[in-house]
Amino acid sequence: MSRTRWALAALWLSCCAMSPPKAPAPQGPDFGFLWPSSFPKVGAVSAREELTDSLRSTRTTLGLNGAPGLNGERISKAVALFPKRRELPGVIAFEIESGPFQGPHRCEALGRGDTSTAPMDGWTRAIVVEPDGRKTEIYYAPSNAYNGATLPGLYEIRNILPKNYAIKFLNKDISGDEELVRRMTEGDQKAKPYFSGVWKTWYPRDPRYVDVVPVDLIWSQAYQPLSQGAKMPIYEGIHGEKDPEQTHKNPRYYFGPYGRSGFAVHTDRWGDAEAASDPERAAKDEFRSFLFRDTNGCVKVRPDCLQLLNVFIDEQSGKGRRVLLDVREVR
Repeated sequence: MSRTRWALAALWLSCCAMSPPKAPAPQGPDFGFLWPSSFPKVGAVSAREELTDSLRSTRTTLGLNGAPGLNGERISKAVALFPKRRELPGVIAFEIESGPFQGPHRCEALGRGDTSTAPMDGWTRAIVVEPDGRKTEIYYAPSNAYNGATLPGLYEIRNILPKNYAIKFLNKDISGDEELVRRMTEGDQKAKPYFSGVWKTWYPRDPRYVDVVPVDLIWSQAYQPLSQGAKMPIYEGIHGEKDPEQTHKNPRYYFGPYGRSGFAVHTDRWGDAEAASDPERAAKDEFRSFLFRDTNGCVKVRPDCLQLLNVFIDEQSGKGRRVLLDVREVR
């Protein structure tokens, strides 16, 4: 890399170092200020407002938008910080520059991968402690497993919108979601520049979030050398059959750290009214607490957070900026 590119990279990485963080820096001082000095209790209700209010009490801006990139482009970043102790939640933070949602935002996020309440060979054992003090033994898939923890790195992020994505629903049963499928798959699929397979549960049923969509999470080949995951092995994954529609739109889609690919920032439906009305689902750990929800290699947030992330991505990409998610692990 040339001296000019290294200088730009150094400027980009230091743009957020405004003042010493109040809590230990999760990995380098530049993003330490995004980690809350005390974490709200995480259960069935979103902690977004409390996390955002505490962030705004110390910061009016995050300095993550419009920074110089490696090749003359401007970049904007959201940052996801996940603790090494995977029974604990992480956070995702970003800044919206204008409109009714203007300002920094921070909400709880999960990136722990597959879980099991029964011991699994090679999986990590932990204890989830809920706000009421209840303790549950839980096991997590290894980080290098296909559906393990979300890996540190820099990822390109785009809203999976039907105007520019050919979308394929992966569910065999779409009953109850026919209108959603129709809206997300309308238009000339061949003319759209991107492709993504999605699950219907990535879309909220709550009518307040009818416009919320999952976010494509693609490993960034250009920016990975500047990430916390820079030394992870990158190769083509061999997990199942490769969708020819996907490789047609993005030939390197199936390349990533440990050969992993095909992830998203998305929500789930555990906390909605339909789940609450189903006694079997309402009795599950996942309904009672956000801390039990699997992420299958993805980043999981609640619907209110995903809605704001969609706004952030639309705003920043509309300004002609490359939008990235910087995933880091708290040491």
